[in-house]
Amino acid sequence: MSGLAYLDMDAGPPLIIQAAPDEAVRLYASGSACRLPERDSAPQATSDTIEFTLARSAGCFATPPGFYWSGDIGPLPVGTYSVNHYTQVFDESSARPRVLTHPQTLVVGPRPPEFASSAAGSPDLSYGTNGAARLGVGGYPLTLMRQSDGAVLYWAGSSLTRVLPGRR
Repeated sequence: MSGLAYLDMDAGPPLIIQAAPDEAVRLYASGSACRLPERDSAPQATSDTIEFTLARSAGCFATPPGFYWSGDIGPLPVGTYSVNHYTQVFDESSARPRVLTHPQTLVVGPRPPEFASSAAGSPDLSYGTNGAARLGVGGYPLTLMRQSDGAVLYWAGSSLTRVLPGRR
C-alpha cells in the first residue's frame, strides 16, 4: 500500500474522488447525534458499491453531542464505486429503517496526468491527498491565506488545499 485517499462523506453536492489502486481510502463523517458505535456497520465493498451505516439512539433527551467518525477500506480493485453512508436510528426495542445520508463517488484507477507532479499554480501534491487535507469538524465557507513561500491555502468548510505559487 502506497498511500491513503480521503473521502469526505459530509460534503453537500456529490463528490468524485480519485484513488490509486494501491491506496487505502479513509471515509469521514461528522455531525451531532447520540451515537451507538457498537451498532455501526463497517465499510464493506462489492463490485461497484461501498456501504457503511452509523447508528444513532432515539433516546437522546439533551442537545446531541458532536461526533467525528472515520473508517478505512481498501486498497480496492480498479473501478467506479458508489459510496453510500447510511444512518440508522435505534430505540430500546427495535431498529428503524436505515436512511441514505450523503452518497459520493470513488474512482479507483491510475491517477490522471494532472496529478503526476506539482507545478506552479497547481495543488501542492506533497500536502494531504492531492494537495487537500481534511481538518475535522467545522470551519468557514472559504478562507484564503498566502504563506511565506508564496503558496496559497484555501480553507473551505473542513477541507484545506495548498496551491503552489503561479509564474507571472
